[in-house]
Amino acid sequence: MRRKNVSLAAATLGLALAMAGCGNIKGTAAADQTKRTAEAAENTALTSEKSNETETVISADGESAVVDGDGASVDGKTITIEKAGTYRLKGSLTEGEILIKAGDSASVKLILDGFTITNSSDAPIVCESAGKLTIELSDGTENKISDLRSAASDSDENESGEEGDSSEEEKDAAVYSESDLLLTGTGSLSVEGGYEDAVHSKGELTVESGSYTLTASHDALNGKTALTVTGGSFAITAAEDALHSKGDLEVSDGSLTISAGDDALHSDKALTVKGGTISISQCNEGLEGMTVNVSGGEITVNSSDDAVNGSGETEDGTEAKISVNISGGSLKIVTGGDGIDSNGDLNISGGTIIIDGPGDDGNAPIDYDGSAVITGGTVLASGMSGMFQSFDESSSTQLVIVYY
Repeated sequence: MRRKNVSLAAATLGLALAMAGCGNIKGTAAADQTKRTAEAAENTALTSEKSNETETVISADGESAVVDGDGASVDGKTITIEKAGTYRLKGSLTEGEILIKAGDSASVKLILDGFTITNSSDAPIVCESAGKLTIELSDGTENKISDLRSAASDSDENESGEEGDSSEEEKDAAVYSESDLLLTGTGSLSVEGGYEDAVHSKGELTVESGSYTLTASHDALNGKTALTVTGGSFAITAAEDALHSKGDLEVSDGSLTISAGDDALHSDKALTVKGGTISISQCNEGLEGMTVNVSGGEITVNSSDDAVNGSGETEDGTEAKISVNISGGSLKIVTGGDGIDSNGDLNISGGTIIIDGPGDDGNAPIDYDGSAVITGGTVLASGMSGMFQSFDESSSTQLVIVYY
């Protein structure tokens, strides 16, 4: 008869409550006045800067576009931006392209103000050169960017992959940027990545606010050097990874609803979740990185393979330091593979973890290759006992294992 097991580890609640407390903030009236004066000066400078900011307005009517201001030009249905500045985009443009060639030190901001663009032969928005590109969603507006190219074949993906740095590489996303890219604003944006990715930055990709609906035939959000989410709401459907980075990936806030064909969140280096709500309805693996750190947030994972996976290789071939570290937040897992799988160490010092583990003896609720230490938090794990592993004897939290 096959046996199932349940393991339960709980940190002492009283200790946690005892350590919580209030700090006292002391200060003088003079210090407060100095702070208020500095803040007022900063606000005045920001207001002055905003009032002096000049926008170039680009209005499209479906088949053509008109530029009112400096820094941009129109050739057919291609709008080229060659200077630093702020550009407000309105209307719709069919089979169009926004091409940014402003120089490596230029700061360019695109304000999408009820703007729609489609293209079936090339990427709709391409930033070839800028110091930083910001895409801001104007308050209350709905915007859409559609890459209608057919999904890339394996050979196409190799040609447009991350290995090369040639400017002749395929522009493989609906929004493609060679520079750092920031997404912000209080409007909404729908992005269709028909060819490969929805949004791809070859530098750092940061999302701080906005409402996004993303579909992609490859990855939805792809930041090559880093990917950071500090806010916003996301509905993501991706054939491969929902969030992907060859560098570090961090989520500190926001609401993400994800359906992914491969990994929901993938980092080649450190994957960190500090806050927010992440709901993964479908994926192969949920959270994957060389180091996986969870210190906050509410995470729900339904995975066909490992829900949380610490794995990876270094670029220089040296031994990778792999670990899964959970110190806070809540993690609810339903998995067909391992619940938590670390190809190195597993460290749990806080948080609440519930694992509905696999129904076959080839996987386990908890799996690790190094050490597994629990010093706090609560863990409830169930699953088949064929490959069951518990925590090390050096763990300081009480542990109960029940087989049935």
